[in-house]
Amino acid sequence: MLSKTAILIGVACLFANAACGSDTNVSGNQVGGSTGTSGSGTNGGTAGAAGLGGEAGASSADCFTERPQASRIALGVTTGCAIAAGNALRCWGMPSLTGSSPLPPYLEVGGFNDEYAGVTTDHKVIGFGAPPSPGGLAPVGSFDQGVMSGETLCALSTCGDVQCSPADSFGVSTPPAFKFRQIAISERHACGIKDDQTIACWGDNTYGQAVGPSGTFTMVACGNAHTCAISTTGSMACWGNGSVAGDGGYGQATPPSGSFKYVAAGFFHTCGILDDDTVQCWGAGTVDTCATDNNCGQSMPPTGTFLQIAAGFTNSCGVKTDGTLTCWGSNTGGRSTPPADFMW
Repeated sequence: MLSKTAILIGVACLFANAACGSDTNVSGNQVGGSTGTSGSGTNGGTAGAAGLGGEAGASSADCFTERPQASRIALGVTTGCAIAAGNALRCWGMPSLTGSSPLPPYLEVGGFNDEYAGVTTDHKVIGFGAPPSPGGLAPVGSFDQGVMSGETLCALSTCGDVQCSPADSFGVSTPPAFKFRQIAISERHACGIKDDQTIACWGDNTYGQAVGPSGTFTMVACGNAHTCAISTTGSMACWGNGSVAGDGGYGQATPPSGSFKYVAAGFFHTCGILDDDTVQCWGAGTVDTCATDNNCGQSMPPTGTFLQIAAGFTNSCGVKTDGTLTCWGSNTGGRSTPPADFMW
């Protein structure tokens, strides 16, 4: 079974000792240079924020012009964070990450392994999560997406460039020199949707998780040692651990048929939102035997319709179309108990 290593090697000029609490409240040092504005901007203007269930607005014609829907929910192992109405970041879960501090408004949040990166409304990146250690170089610029896991934070600029730091032992910090629409990260590998909608991956490839298929795609998600992506026709493609019998996985890279619009990859399971807005999950957690293994019901979503979802270690969460937030699977440490007053 693959193990989870919760070691964060921070970036001195990126991160401060931070807290992620049940009520909002995460702090960190900001990354980035120029301040952006929301809207459809021209002549270097930055992309507009995503509306309820919508897509991010267009950037300048000189930069990047099209991105997938901004991610407003993310899960770690024992924590979760989501962006509520008014761009307020709300977090919940493991008590050692709780606390309080003033927060800027957020447009997007992404992470893995209880380490997160958020993009503020002025398009800077903030990293937060487990207490960091100094090291590395901070990316500088205006950003539309930030994702963080293990040793590395990667940030996607408004012009489609990816910057990662600090250097890591798996190669996650050395992305290829392409323009990207969207990026995804796990502790040991990363993938992105390039400007031409093909996939490029980098980092550890022990299970084949960093060798993407041919074709064109709209969204990609990285699990612990597997990857899934939605093709431009709506079908789901997955590769890496859990794709073949006997590889030590749970079937997390063996997707069902159907037409999907959103995907989230956890440690040993994957969830997707279908075109009818319902959720389907596969991999670990299609049963609940949590007392003896990693099957904790995390692949048993509730009925209803959803805007976005996130997959963690032994739980999953989703924002429903009525704006409320619900979780399923293990609730150890309160990981599946988001703020009761959360509203998208």
